[in-house]
Amino acid sequence: MTNRAVPLFLIPSFFVSVHALATEHEEHQGPVSVDAEVGALLTNGNTQSSAFKGKVDINHELKHWRNEYIVEGLYKRDEVTVGDGDNAYKEDQVTAEKYFFSAQTDYKLNSEYQGVFGYVSYEENKFSGYKYQATAAFGYSDRAFEKQNQHLDYSVGPGMSMAETEPSEDEDGVYVPADKQDAVILRVSAKYVYRFNPNTKFTQSLSSDIAFGDEDNTRTKSETAITAALNGSFAIKTSFKYEHNSVVSDEDIEQTDTQTAVTFVYTY
Repeated sequence: MTNRAVPLFLIPSFFVSVHALATEHEEHQGPVSVDAEVGALLTNGNTQSSAFKGKVDINHELKHWRNEYIVEGLYKRDEVTVGDGDNAYKEDQVTAEKYFFSAQTDYKLNSEYQGVFGYVSYEENKFSGYKYQATAAFGYSDRAFEKQNQHLDYSVGPGMSMAETEPSEDEDGVYVPADKQDAVILRVSAKYVYRFNPNTKFTQSLSSDIAFGDEDNTRTKSETAITAALNGSFAIKTSFKYEHNSVVSDEDIEQTDTQTAVTFVYTY
C-alpha cells in the first residue's frame, strides 16, 4: 500500500506545539474511557458472504484538554455472479473495504464545556471513487444544553478538505487520471445523547464538511444508535449510519452509503 498519510499532517504547526506543551505540563490526568466495538456476519449455503466491522473510541480527560480518538474499519466479501448467460459464474469478491481515523482535541476555556478544538480525519474507502479523503479543522466547541438525562454537544469551525480520486473511465471509455482536490470547508458536528435509564441510551451524531465551491465535495455523516448494557462492561448496540458525498468521481458510484449493524461493545 502506498503512503497516503501526508494529508493528516497538514495541521497548523503552532496548534501541535501548543497542545504538546500544554499536555506535558498538565498537573494531573483525568480518566481514560475506551469503547471497543465489534461485529461479524457469516453466511453459507446458497449465498456465501462475510462481513466484519470494528471501532475503537478513546476519550481522555485532562485538566485543560479533552481528547477523542476514533479508529474504524469495515470489510465485506460476497459471492457475486460474473458474466451473462452460459458464461456466468460465481466468484468471491471484496464488496466493501473502508478504514477511518479521526482525532479531536479541545482546549477547555472554562470548567464547563466551552472550548477551542482542533480536528483531523483520514479515510480510505475502496469503493467510494476516492483513494483517500482527509479533513483538518479548528474552531469553537460547547454543550448546547444539558438536562438530567440528555445533552447536546457541538463544534463548528473552518478548515480544509483534501482528497484524491481513483483513476477511471468516462462514458466514452476515455481514461480519466487521478485528481487531487483541496477545498476550504466549514466543519459542523453535533452529538445528542438521551438516557432512557442507567443501562440504555440513544445517541444521534451528525457531522458535515461543507465545501464552499460548487464543484467541491461536501461530505456528511450521520449515526443513529441505541446501546443497551448487558452487564458492567458489555453492551449491545444497534446502529444506522448514513454517509453522503455531494460530488463523486464516477457516475456509476452512488453518492449515498447506508449501513445497519448490530454490534457488541466492550467498555473499560
